[in-house]
Amino acid sequence: MNDVIVSLLVTANLLLTAVGMRRPRDTPARYAWWALADALGGVAMLGVHITWEAAAIFAFAAFWLWKWWKSYRRKRKKALRELGYKARARVADLVSKQREAWKPRPVLRPAPGGAR
Repeated sequence: MNDVIVSLLVTANLLLTAVGMRRPRDTPARYAWWALADALGGVAMLGVHITWEAAAIFAFAAFWLWKWWKSYRRKRKKALRELGYKARARVADLVSKQREAWKPRPVLRPAPGGAR
């Protein structure tokens, strides 16, 4: 591979790593950026024929993809659970309002002895 392409891949690796560092901690986006950066780094190492280092970098990319997948699933499940809590709270609120509306109330009655 051409040295210019390898240097571009390494530069892209560094930029993607920096973008991933700017993401909040333990978020799926951070892991995705790092996985992409390591994949580009592995391709760059294959370009200069350093296969053992490329294998190590691809292993890191696989690790970050696994972390991304776990974090994405956890975040999605958490959002679904919270949606369930909100729905249950809305139903409970509606039921309590309806029960309050159906309670018997005093009826307007004429005053004893007639109105004057």
